[in-house]
Amino acid sequence: MTQKNRIDFADLKVFLSIVRWGSFKSAAKELGLTPSALSHAIRRLEDRLGAKLLNRTSSSRIAHFFGAGFSGASGRWLQQDRRRA
Repeated sequence: MTQKNRIDFADLKVFLSIVRWGSFKSAAKELGLTPSALSHAIRRLEDRLGAKLLNRTSSSRIAHFFGAGFSGASGRWLQQDRRRA
């Protein structure tokens, strides 16, 4: 796998936090980052996957169809990885 195609665990954590909270602002507060940093992380993740993960509106962030399935799968994947560590 090339460096460009690698998915960063930090970007996955950002995505899962946004899905959990439903907003960049709340997720940013939880993660101790700025909403702008979260936006960049989501853009990187979407670019690497070649798919839109979130439907962005002015008031909320809702997982796109692909993003909803990806959030469940990536959450389980991160949990399994933590158990192995």
